[in-house]
Amino acid sequence: MKSEQINDLLQKFENACYNYNGIECWSARELQERFLAMLNGETL
Repeated sequence: MKSEQINDLLQKFENACYNYNGIECWSARELQERFLAMLNGETL
């Protein structure tokens, strides 16, 4: 996998994280979409 693709995926995963009153929260729905797209070789 090219470093460009890795950086793109990392940014997409980081974007699924939210801060709520000082607590880091991850959207399971958004992570699922990203994992499935990654497994299928798709881009979001």
